[in-house]
Amino acid sequence: MQLKRLETDLGGPLLIRASRGRQLTLTRLGRDVVEAVEVWAHTLAEHPRETWARSQWRPPRPRRRRKRRHHVEAPGLDRFPALLRPAVRTFAGRRRLHRFQQAANYPSLAAYCRASVMSPSALTPQIQHLERDLQGQLLIRGQHGHRMRLTDFGEKVLVTAHPYADQLDVGEGRNRKDDGDGARSTTRV
Repeated sequence: MQLKRLETDLGGPLLIRASRGRQLTLTRLGRDVVEAVEVWAHTLAEHPRETWARSQWRPPRPRRRRKRRHHVEAPGLDRFPALLRPAVRTFAGRRRLHRFQQAANYPSLAAYCRASVMSPSALTPQIQHLERDLQGQLLIRGQHGHRMRLTDFGEKVLVTAHPYADQLDVGEGRNRKDDGDGARSTTRV
């Protein structure tokens, strides 16, 4: 198999195939290859045979798997109603629910993104993740010139989450700071 591959790569036969009672003989191309290899073949003899395979062939590197992030459970999960628990079990889930509450006040997700200096391509997956967590569609996205609408399930989630709005506003981590008098203000880093 390897000889066939080598002959294909070099563009011709290296050996004349032997029939019964005949020896294998080299073709002209085969002799040229042997002469070229003899120049450096002595270096292989200087190395132990185990190193030949390592120097000629290396196994492919194993693919690195991305480490899955472990979600840190947010404290106080039992304070929330059962409808919201799948979404608020992590701080990121609470932030997604808070953003959904804020976005529901705007005519479209794009309008909310413009007002909050956020990219629509960053908000849309968060809303989709929230819908997956809660196992239901929250919004009917508005087409060009039409407003987005809340589904019945979205309205139910919004009404249920309204009393917990202050607990859902977990801040933006490093983007929030305390002004000293207890009021938080948003600063861009």
